[in-house]
Amino acid sequence: MNFGTKSYLACSIAAVLGTGSANALTPASGAPQFTIYIGGGSAEPQPVQVAVCKLLTNVDSYTDAAGGAESGDYKVLYGSATAQIGTTGTTIPSGATVMVMYKFNGGSYVNGAIPQSNSGSNLTYPTNATSGTSGPLGTAAASTGLAAGSACSTTNNGAPTFSYTAGTTTSNLPDFGITDLEPAAFTGFNIPTTVTAVPSTSITTAHIYDLVEGVAVTQALYAVKTRWTSQEVAQILSGQITDWSLLSGDNGAPLANITGHTGNPVILIDRNVGSGTKAAGTSFFLNYPGLSGAGLAVEPESVSGLSGGATGCTATYTCYSPSASATFSTTFNGYQDIQDSSSAAVVADLGKANAAGQYAIAILSADNAPYANQVSGVNTYDFVKINGEAMDLSSGLDNINGSGTGAFSAYDNVITGAYGFFYQVAFNTRPGYLSGTTANVNFTAAMKTQLSADALAGAFSGSHFPTAAPGLVIDATNDTSSATTGVTIATRNGVSSGPLKLIKYGVTITQADDPL
Repeated sequence: MNFGTKSYLACSIAAVLGTGSANALTPASGAPQFTIYIGGGSAEPQPVQVAVCKLLTNVDSYTDAAGGAESGDYKVLYGSATAQIGTTGTTIPSGATVMVMYKFNGGSYVNGAIPQSNSGSNLTYPTNATSGTSGPLGTAAASTGLAAGSACSTTNNGAPTFSYTAGTTTSNLPDFGITDLEPAAFTGFNIPTTVTAVPSTSITTAHIYDLVEGVAVTQALYAVKTRWTSQEVAQILSGQITDWSLLSGDNGAPLANITGHTGNPVILIDRNVGSGTKAAGTSFFLNYPGLSGAGLAVEPESVSGLSGGATGCTATYTCYSPSASATFSTTFNGYQDIQDSSSAAVVADLGKANAAGQYAIAILSADNAPYANQVSGVNTYDFVKINGEAMDLSSGLDNINGSGTGAFSAYDNVITGAYGFFYQVAFNTRPGYLSGTTANVNFTAAMKTQLSADALAGAFSGSHFPTAAPGLVIDATNDTSSATTGVTIATRNGVSSGPLKLIKYGVTITQADDPL
């Protein structure tokens, strides 16, 4: 979930120092005329914001995080309809105020699939204002230093314009959900033991863009090992390799970890069960649920019934939460499986591990560009090659790990299918919902259109967030023309357990650049 912290900081300072009357720092007041609720994974806030920016104007972004940083729980956007939304039933008039709340903490399945099954189920959201002159969330909002209404500005990199204090919450039924993979992929040990699974056949699903996934390692580890095989990653995810010395670096010598530890224990920065990112890694590297009958090992916390954090962790697989216990530099014995509830937390923990000089590994989506999460101008983690293939050319500026201000990725190897770690994102609604005529149905249909458009992807348009979203490409099934910029030539047709199939033959591949 890369929100371009460097760009935000620079623009925030500029806004504070150079703000005039034209850049008012006054938040909107009163309740919105329409409120849209969404649930999904933590890799989707940026595409959601891009889609909202296509439909609304004068948009503000509200955050409950300290210092005006992006929230790790909700994407809250508030603006006015650029044009009438919908043509039948209750339409949203041009100029009407709309609030969009996207809940993404906790994983794709619980947020993006379960609530869309048949009659649906509610999720918890910040409480809206009902009247009065307070902010749209019912609390006074503080400026982050950016101009009001600038959440769709590429200059500000789409950063939050206002902060609010997390207060009361209400239970609401989301209008639609987004999952990193199709709902059918969430089965067996891809589902938290604390929830009741729902049949994927009870959810109406449309397949939208492709989300590029990767294996991220701390810079300390990347310095000695940039090339990984699928088997090596699988052995780490399954707990078969728990000590770095069992692997070899790029020079062929066994990896040796850092001082301060007994042995060379692996640190896996993991996601909670139910996460789409976690399910993607399980599908690609462990062949589950696709080839589970082959007797491949599953992830250790799934075997021992762990649901995350320190709860239930065993002596064999010692788990802890860095935010609630010691730092990464603390001496420990044994393999560490650290459970995080969002991609933002994974990025933060990679940074903590790298600061302590530790070797750590994580499955992470490509919207989390290393450049946007640097510390003192240096990457804290990088994406590795898998079976000899990187996402892009890994040279010049076409490099997901690039550290220059003009760095980009064209996802060259994703486009051709040489790098296969990407899956088609699912847009989920309750059966029959889109046949309704309410204002929320009209907005949902408009969001579906925007999230299915080629222009959503920075790799298609070469545009920076929030004009386009990073870390994704357009699936060949959604664009079958010969205009292949940013569009794959192979597809799994929305079935993550299926093989990539080439469906475009003899086309000339032209690449756009996804700005990082």
